Amino acid sequence: MGADRMGKKHEKVAVTAGCGKDSLGAVGVAGVAGVAGATAGCGKDSLEVAGATAGCEEDSLGVGGSAVGCEENSLGAVGVAGVAVGCDEDSFEVVGASAGRMEKILEATGVTKEYIMGEVTVRALRGVSFDLYDGEFVVVLGPSGSGKSTMLNIIGGIDRPTAGSVMFGGKDLSNASERALTAYRRTAVGFVFQFYNLIPNLTARENIVLATELSHDPISPDELLKNVGLGERGSHFPPQLSGGEQQRVAIARAVGKNPALLLCDEPTGALDIQTGVQVLRILKDFNKQYKKTVVIITHNSGIGGMGDRVFNIRDGLIDSVVVNDAPIQPEEVNW
Repeated sequence: MGADRMGKKHEKVAVTAGCGKDSLGAVGVAGVAGVAGATAGCGKDSLEVAGATAGCEEDSLGVGGSAVGCEENSLGAVGVAGVAVGCDEDSFEVVGASAGRMEKILEATGVTKEYIMGEVTVRALRGVSFDLYDGEFVVVLGPSGSGKSTMLNIIGGIDRPTAGSVMFGGKDLSNASERALTAYRRTAVGFVFQFYNLIPNLTARENIVLATELSHDPISPDELLKNVGLGERGSHFPPQLSGGEQQRVAIARAVGKNPALLLCDEPTGALDIQTGVQVLRILKDFNKQYKKTVVIITHNSGIGGMGDRVFNIRDGLIDSVVVNDAPIQPEEVNW
């Protein structure tokens, strides 16, 4: 199938070929026998953005409707009802939902995490297993020290489990190379933390632009600033913004690269109630508007009512999973 697609020409074809080492091959919308660009012949460590991708060398990134022949440590990220074939060991394929049904995008099995502190071994996670689905809103509840932040870090490719597996796009993150994990974090995951981690000498807009430049399919920074209610504040620096405004910029930055997973660690923890509701509304709207998976970890049980599913964690174990048939809106959260 890949050879046919690469061999046929189509109107308004955009093709980038022969890109050298560390180069960027970025291709337009109309493509080779499909609705996407086509990139071929890009060298080692290059970044390809295309609907049909072929011959990618080691550590390359192929993103598009069809990723073909990607070698070791490549990342083939596939859109709605896309196809990824022929990717070798340590590559990742991200397949969206097709025919209107939710697809499993991440599967964790028997995940254990231990920290050695002198003569003491701390077991932060004790063999947790769970799935995440495309487009769902998940809330992870638990007290401090329950293991919820550790779980989020492992999902996000920041940390590795001591034992168990985390499957994303058909590949095991726990055994991935550092290069492959970097590609995964860069393209597939957005992070929102309790503290904003904005770059102080960049404006609000520049903080967002910096993240979008890493993405093959970014969302417009100006659109995001408008969506988070800061359309007139894009030229302000972080010290000129309130805490709530800085958190909204941080969310826009995480959302800007259009990730498959948005992971939020206590995003309302440092905010007052009114601002916290605004932040939750932004996260909920992103989930619905862009059909992306959002995972929030919090100790605030009231937020649990917003989730399609709620994972209750205690002592490093998932104590229960609650399915909400009618999730509440942020304005209904009981603080």
